[in-house]
Amino acid sequence: MRESEARARAIVNTAADAILTFDERGVLTSFNPAAEPLFGLAAEDVLGRQIETLLPGLYPDPHRDGTSAPAGRREMRGTRRELTAARGDGSAIPVDVTVSELRLGEQRLFTAIVRDVTGSKQIEALLAARARESTRALEAQTLFLAASSHDVRASLSVIVGLAEMLEEQAPDQSGADMSNKIKHLSHTLADMMSELLQYATTTQSDSVMPTQACARVLVHEATSHFEQLCRKKGLVLRVQLPEAGELHTDSLKLTRIVQNLLSNAIRYTAHGQVELHAVLEPETLCISVSDTGIGIAGDDQERVFHPFLRLPAARAVEPLGTGLGLATVKSLCEQLGGEVRLESTPGLGSTFVVRVPRRLA
Repeated sequence: MRESEARARAIVNTAADAILTFDERGVLTSFNPAAEPLFGLAAEDVLGRQIETLLPGLYPDPHRDGTSAPAGRREMRGTRRELTAARGDGSAIPVDVTVSELRLGEQRLFTAIVRDVTGSKQIEALLAARARESTRALEAQTLFLAASSHDVRASLSVIVGLAEMLEEQAPDQSGADMSNKIKHLSHTLADMMSELLQYATTTQSDSVMPTQACARVLVHEATSHFEQLCRKKGLVLRVQLPEAGELHTDSLKLTRIVQNLLSNAIRYTAHGQVELHAVLEPETLCISVSDTGIGIAGDDQERVFHPFLRLPAARAVEPLGTGLGLATVKSLCEQLGGEVRLESTPGLGSTFVVRVPRRLA
């Protein structure tokens, strides 16, 4: 039983989706690492709480006393639905939730797999807007891309699960090595599909949705989960947060800019460090991301912002990729009324500097 639980825990902790387990009373018993950035909460802050504090409306029966399993719980098993998740900062996001029952001996537990569908909702909104503009061809392309991305990611999740099983049953190290290669390629392909979908949604819509945001909080939340990624790769991540000044901008687009730049820097840096400095100026927010990676030659520094372009040096480090990360950054910067520039020396690293207005016109 202990060995079985250890294997299950290893799979849950490395899963890309948020996985929550709770008992018959609805009390949370586990909260995997992927759930922390999704809900904006640490595991120690939520264990022991009712799952409905994070997923309101999960149970079909609103009448329960907290001491016994709610009526209708059996009907909930194996169900899939869309809910609105409550995050730690008070915000809410749409999520896709799949609930199933599992048994450990005589103990009944329930597992909820939670996936952020904010991007899907944005695609739906984009399609509705395009329909009003009578751009049916673009709608069809975007819808096809969204559907393909969902199906491919679902298939890749199954492949990763099978690779985990292969690793458990491998008679020697060669089986474990093969399993690791399968998982690496699966995660890489999933990231590529995400980049394609992100680029399609950002470049096909020039609309921005400005909201009030705190610069310090926004940058902190955008960078929080990269520390673990750097640690796994043996890199040092240094982040200088801006002052707690006010922004009136599209927070989602600005967050994507920061995350794309950090992801790109970490991907092409084998040794050393990645630094992010954010400074709040009177009229602009300035964000610079520096690395000690492969660098970019002067003749190529304008070309790296072209969509689907990957330089030979980048392919040598990571053969698979879409070449859309920096193209998305440039598109988003322009939509926010800002700009991005690059300073780089081959073999020594690169620095990307983004300046966006604190207040959108």
